[in-house]
Amino acid sequence: MHPVELAQRFDFYTATHKGQRRRLFGFSQRVAVTDFTDPDAVDSVGEELQRISRMLRMHAQHEGQFIHPFLEKKFPQRAEFLDGEHGDLNTNLVELEAFFEDIQANPCVEIQCRTFGREFYRALQRFIARYLDHMDEEERTMIQLWQACTLDELREVIRELRASMTPDQEREELWDMLPALNGHEQVKLFRTLKLGVDEGRYQNAWAVAEQVLDPRDYQNLQSGMSREESARAD
Repeated sequence: MHPVELAQRFDFYTATHKGQRRRLFGFSQRVAVTDFTDPDAVDSVGEELQRISRMLRMHAQHEGQFIHPFLEKKFPQRAEFLDGEHGDLNTNLVELEAFFEDIQANPCVEIQCRTFGREFYRALQRFIARYLDHMDEEERTMIQLWQACTLDELREVIRELRASMTPDQEREELWDMLPALNGHEQVKLFRTLKLGVDEGRYQNAWAVAEQVLDPRDYQNLQSGMSREESARAD
């Protein structure tokens, strides 16, 4: 197998980004149909915004701690560029959160509530558009890393990042990520987890998979991992 094809087994971004896109697109549609004259519905949107904000900041923190220092050694200008984008996106996210907090804090009559809802929806779309561009920049950076790095270097970055995650963080990421992956990617993820985390966390990942995947996909994942183990045994 060509060295670049081997390197592509280790991808810092795509699987996580698929989960983020799924979450962001789902939230976008939820906001689109929310009745902003209903305080309970507005509060529910606010709770989901908090969860998404936490997820995005956790992702940025892990990249800043583990991926960007590694990237700086290989492509320092790209590392600086992506660091700057993280700062700008966090500013955009703070502004989006503040906009929503103002909506919650200020009582409104029906027409004002609907106007606030429409404007928040538009602000959310602008944020998502910027975030999609950022994910594309990161994924194109991964192509450069595949060309420039050894398998061991890529594997070690992923191992250190995974080891730094708390069980709750890992569970939340898997909850978003697994339903967004195709069957091959699910098996690839579990192969990485089996090699990089302890048995307890590996079994916790299976528990999440059983909850979030439909029975057929879960069975296919089990079968795929069984084939992997049989191939290694041979």
